[in-house]
Amino acid sequence: MEALLIGYEGHLLWQLPALLSRVGFTVDVISNSTYLKRSQYIRSVFNIPHPSSATNEIIQQLDKKNYSWIIITQDQILQEVVNSNISDEIKCRILPVTSSLHFNHISSKIGLSHTLCKAGILTPKFRVITKLSEAEQALHELSPPVFFKVDASCGGRGVYELSHKQQCKKLIKLLKQGPMLAQEKIFGTEIDLSALFFEGKLIHFSYSIPVKSVYNHGPSSLRYYFPLKYVDPEIFQELTQLGKALGANGFVTISCIERPDKKRFYIEADMRPNAWVDFTQFIGDDAAPMIRAWLASNSTLTPSTESKDRDLSTFKPILIPHFLRTPLLSLLINHNKVWKYIPNQDTALISILLFKKIIQIPFLEYIRNFIPQNLRQQLKRYLRFYII
Repeated sequence: MEALLIGYEGHLLWQLPALLSRVGFTVDVISNSTYLKRSQYIRSVFNIPHPSSATNEIIQQLDKKNYSWIIITQDQILQEVVNSNISDEIKCRILPVTSSLHFNHISSKIGLSHTLCKAGILTPKFRVITKLSEAEQALHELSPPVFFKVDASCGGRGVYELSHKQQCKKLIKLLKQGPMLAQEKIFGTEIDLSALFFEGKLIHFSYSIPVKSVYNHGPSSLRYYFPLKYVDPEIFQELTQLGKALGANGFVTISCIERPDKKRFYIEADMRPNAWVDFTQFIGDDAAPMIRAWLASNSTLTPSTESKDRDLSTFKPILIPHFLRTPLLSLLINHNKVWKYIPNQDTALISILLFKKIIQIPFLEYIRNFIPQNLRQQLKRYLRFYII
């Protein structure tokens, strides 16, 4: 079995080669990240100078090899493929959906809201806005505060929480670039339910609660994880319904808000993996066996019999930090036992990522800038690193 990973920036690629290797895949990568050449689980790295060139490179590689799994890890590249002039048949082979009927919600918050609403899946009330007056009207109709979101954005960028009409002026420049989503704010607990689907069927997911983010509305750096045996069986049913509605055929980054009445409103379903894709191995919910089970016998994920009698009153969730998003001082002093949760199967790659994190300290970066270019090249060859 052969898998092809695609991502201009490498941070969502780093854990996938080790995971896919445990399943039994041989892995090739299309990326600009030279760090990936250090991975012991990657056969070949095909360089691309810009995300816009990814589609052509994918087509070239598909002409050479019959990959059984193609995983795109970047929203921009997903959108590039959707908007390309290649046939829908080839797009469906590349994209993580089962048919062209599901292209509308790929990298589109507006498309996702329409898809969820049409499928009867709980999602916040929303409006599509194209001008300032519509933004002001949406603020009134949805009751402030209201989230205003750039249609194609990721990592929490392009998200604005507004409460007053005067604040809507912030959106003028953004609205010139295209429509935005105005979304009701649901008050409750944010839950990440990122999952893997094949042919719209649930194969694996994780249940975690973000505790700390890198920046406001940004990616999480610290999470509480719950093993699946403690997860409400209703969530399995909701995700099964969600996977069918999305026509999902790959990794999906899923977020919802759970209100105090236990109703969950789904707010995010990005058709790609996230930076936590392989952290479930630390809580006994490794995705690799579930993927192998699907490949062998089309086995899907169902609630554990233990979950019916779960006792959350005595269970303590597992606090896990993301080692690359943890402040350097916290990493050095092993705060929150961060060393325990470093996925270290791919030793050379993880080591170089940690080394990169250290040398990006402002003081060391300042010194680095004084090293002449020719000397940096010599040091690269001598140290065999791609960092300096």
